[in-house]
Amino acid sequence: MKQILSRLSRSLDFSLLLVWLLALPAATPLIQPHTITDSADGLLHLYRVVALEHIVGQGILFARWLPDLAYGYGFPLFVFYAPLSYYLTLLLSWPGLGVVNALNASFILALLVSGTGVYLFTKDYFGAKAGLLAGVAYVYAPMQLLNTLSRGSLPAAWALAMFPFVFWLFGRLLRQRARRPWPVSRLLPFSALTLGLALLMHNVSSLLFAPFLLLYLGVELLSQFSRAQQRPIFLRQTTWPVILAGGLGLALAAFFLLPAMAEKEFAQVERVIISPDFDFRFNFITLKDLFALPQPANTGLLNPHYPLALGLAQVGLAVVGLLGIRRLRLPGQRTVVGWAMVGLVGAIFMMLPLSIGIWERLPLLAFVQHPHRLLGPAAFLLAILAGLSVVALPERFRLGFTLAGVILIFLTALPLLYPRYRDPFPTEPTLLEMIAYEHASGAIGTTSFGEYLPVWVKQTPHESPLEPMYRAGTTIERLDPAYLPRQTQIEIANYGFNQAELVIDLPEPYQVVFHTFYFPGWEALVDGQPGFIAPVSERGLVGVMMPAGRHHLQLLFRETPLRRVANAVSIASLFVMIGLFITGLKYSNFDAQTRPENRQGREFAMLAGLALVLIAGKIIYFDRFDNPLKHSFDGVYVAGADVPKLINFGGQVNLLGYDLDCQTATSGENFHLTAYWQARHPLTTNYSSLAQLVDAERHLYAAQDNLHPGKLLATRWQPWGFVQDPHTVPIPPGTPPGDYFLVIGLYDPATWARLPVQEGGALAWADVMAIPVTVEKSSGPPALAELGLTWPNQTQAFGEAGAPADETSRNLPLRLLGATPERDFILRNDFLRLALFWEATSAPEVDYRIGVRLLAPDGQIALAEIVQPSHNRYPTTRWAAGERVRDNHALWIPPDLPAGTYRLQTQILDETGQAVSEWLELGRLNMAD
Repeated sequence: MKQILSRLSRSLDFSLLLVWLLALPAATPLIQPHTITDSADGLLHLYRVVALEHIVGQGILFARWLPDLAYGYGFPLFVFYAPLSYYLTLLLSWPGLGVVNALNASFILALLVSGTGVYLFTKDYFGAKAGLLAGVAYVYAPMQLLNTLSRGSLPAAWALAMFPFVFWLFGRLLRQRARRPWPVSRLLPFSALTLGLALLMHNVSSLLFAPFLLLYLGVELLSQFSRAQQRPIFLRQTTWPVILAGGLGLALAAFFLLPAMAEKEFAQVERVIISPDFDFRFNFITLKDLFALPQPANTGLLNPHYPLALGLAQVGLAVVGLLGIRRLRLPGQRTVVGWAMVGLVGAIFMMLPLSIGIWERLPLLAFVQHPHRLLGPAAFLLAILAGLSVVALPERFRLGFTLAGVILIFLTALPLLYPRYRDPFPTEPTLLEMIAYEHASGAIGTTSFGEYLPVWVKQTPHESPLEPMYRAGTTIERLDPAYLPRQTQIEIANYGFNQAELVIDLPEPYQVVFHTFYFPGWEALVDGQPGFIAPVSERGLVGVMMPAGRHHLQLLFRETPLRRVANAVSIASLFVMIGLFITGLKYSNFDAQTRPENRQGREFAMLAGLALVLIAGKIIYFDRFDNPLKHSFDGVYVAGADVPKLINFGGQVNLLGYDLDCQTATSGENFHLTAYWQARHPLTTNYSSLAQLVDAERHLYAAQDNLHPGKLLATRWQPWGFVQDPHTVPIPPGTPPGDYFLVIGLYDPATWARLPVQEGGALAWADVMAIPVTVEKSSGPPALAELGLTWPNQTQAFGEAGAPADETSRNLPLRLLGATPERDFILRNDFLRLALFWEATSAPEVDYRIGVRLLAPDGQIALAEIVQPSHNRYPTTRWAAGERVRDNHALWIPPDLPAGTYRLQTQILDETGQAVSEWLELGRLNMAD
């Protein structure tokens, strides 16, 4: 027994065990029985597993067409979306976990696997301690935790887990071939298999990791080539195994990749590029974002914001590692550091707005949608450099530095480990609940935008006549007798998986219609002969032409010729891999690097003890008590809020407080305001929020509304928590200096009715909470481009358009720069808001007044007003020479104002109301009937 234990201890890689132990605190948020995190895409992926479970339960191992998606119309999901992560999750459910727990287990396993791959890769170059630190750095990378806990993308999580293994195995294969003759080891089929599996995880991740893999193999090959003695022989021995492994990996995934690329013209894939939210042009990030720390977690915050960051701990460790690069002596070490640095800089560049030209020139990148997805490859490269930091130190400091590095990584990632959960949640979701999810979310076919809808579906359905059958639990009969001619008899009707067999007696030739979307692969056999099948109606349903009389009809979904070829390629690749594996059995396993390094018991004990301390510390202390990295919510007080409040809006919502970056700002700058809202009970209306800059008379100067406060539907607000709702309210350039108010409120976007303040507010403000602020004069006049003039003034002085101005007008110290209306049309029962922009050519000595009038189509005055600039709040005698001033006006439009095209004019008057200029045309506005 002692010998067995000794041999086992020699074969175990204890550092890898430590990586798994140290990764467990990151997995604790997922150890929640029968519920999942309230992530953006978690439900979507869960219901895909539910649909797959139903298919496999019928004895079908793989299907490109999932018949129960899209309200039962069916969907070509696995024609276009990589399927492997769902099969792995389904396998985990079979021991009795159930689909919900299996989803959480799948995410946990992906985290552990991701740390393993980075550990193995980094260990090969820099040793076990470096590998351990790199593995931990990758597991706790903000992108990993964001994807797992907030975004909830199961395929992306598994792609992030698998691709480090691809780099590790291909790197070993290349280095092994550089040292050994041609005979094949098991590295080649394992490398090919791992690449094929990674390509079957997530489409976008495969696209993003591919250039970094090619760059790695290229620089490693050049490094080996530069040291080779017989270079022609080296090239033959080294390149062909790598090329063969890459080709076999691609071939293994060909059954999915080839149809996905070749048949995309049959799906509405362009739907996935929705501007602005899912258009890369609007989703670049800044260097400030990349190097940001997460804010302390708050367990009551319903819409936590996860930073799109690299991770400051990982960045700091990488800097230490690069400072010690001179200590690297072994072949290949500096090469891999150079590759990681170049790749990381390239990934960062591609996430910044500077790279927009490259994104626009490479069409496939548009399907990435969000440049921040490159944080996945960047996290892998940064983790390698973080592991390098251990090598930068003398041996005697490495253990202590590893301990400190792990603690630093854990603490900086801790605020990300407190997600929200979906509660209540069904223990075992069903197909019926999947359809209900499609209705509630609009995610038809469990896709965000219906991007895999067949192109023949011109009218996206919002229901189907098959749903009552799903609710009743009966056979789903896709041929509806109500659409058949009278006297038609259906003698036999058998429905199976993606097929139907019927005997129909028709009184006349007729096109029978099935409630399933048409897509290449659907075939019809009429009396054993191919029938004519085509899409029917705006919904693109399957239609089959039938002759009159009694006929036998079979409808089946089969593989197209292209898919059969792709399947054959994948099967052939698999057999070749098996053959290569058997051939390689007589050669060494991997190579000498697979043997674990000898480990001192004290080091292992200290690192294992640290892992246990982190696990216990999170569960016992951080999860249960408030601390600088995590706050709890008592139902009223928001930790960290600058100004606590408790204002009841309409008996529906409480305002719990707000943050305001400053109470004094200069015109042309912004006020940054964050409100904290709490639903008093579950809401049935999706309220919108407003933040406005107004004066004491409530004249509006600037506003910024959020359709969904905090980007979270109000109907999803839970009373036990609160929503963080940020606003950026711009101060228009030229705004007169003085005292103003920032007001916050809520309204129903369907009716524009605001929620009244019932308790806790000020009497003077019936439907908003007002915050006093001050606007100061800017140091210099704003440029004309900053003013955003809709109607720039084309004349230098006053006078009728095209006519010379009189002498009085020429001597005025005011010059009109132009005007901007709030909108280019007029609404009855609403304000016509207009901003005039003036420049003081010299310091005015008179308090001039400004006249504005609206002329009807017949030339009569419809509306007019005479006021000092900006509603009498900034007299012209306070203007300095050269100052440019925004002059706001608001005319109330009566309900009986006739339709037509109206003209706006302005004029300057003196203190007594006498005109000192002619009327100047500003522009024209239309009033609809």
